[in-house]
Amino acid sequence: DLYNAFGTDKAALYKHFKENGITEGRAGSPVLDIKYYLENNADLAAAFDNTDDAFEHYITTGYDEARYTAPSADVGEIYATINYPNGDGDLVLDVDSNNNVIVSQRSDSDYQVWHIKPNGDTSYTIKNLASGLVLDVTSGSNDSGANVQVFESNSSNAQKWFLHEYAEDGTYAIRSFCGATCVLDVNGASKNAGANVQMYT
Repeated sequence: DLYNAFGTDKAALYKHFKENGITEGRAGSPVLDIKYYLENNADLAAAFDNTDDAFEHYITTGYDEARYTAPSADVGEIYATINYPNGDGDLVLDVDSNNNVIVSQRSDSDYQVWHIKPNGDTSYTIKNLASGLVLDVTSGSNDSGANVQVFESNSSNAQKWFLHEYAEDGTYAIRSFCGATCVLDVNGASKNAGANVQMYT
């Protein structure tokens, strides 16, 4: 209904979300559900009695605090390749010789296989099968555009990830604990093998 009313007009969509969508119980995105944000941060639930105030808190403070913003999907413990559809086929998450995370053409390499394991707090650790290192935000940055690498497991927030269902076809957004709405992203929406993987809002 919103697409029919506003198309891709971002300003109009944001205005509707702020003025109507929140009270209608709509989620702003797969990684931002204001009702969940209010109900799952105990201090906010005690401080605010409505979702409008909770949204303002998220905009001014909550993003930088890397708060819980949406429920994480329960996929259990699995081994999987992580696909990035590029229009000409599938690129998949891979690791280069410097332990940097990139996308590459699918092969039978174990560097393209990931062990996705629940941490018990709705987050996941995502471990590379070949290297034994885990998906990690470089320097624990919460900045949009921060680099993603694999690193020795240390149970830090930089290595905690949330899975959010993005579409009914089984597509998920993979969100970092470090950035409240930062998800795994291919730099510049590149369709080329070797493109860098980063966090992006």
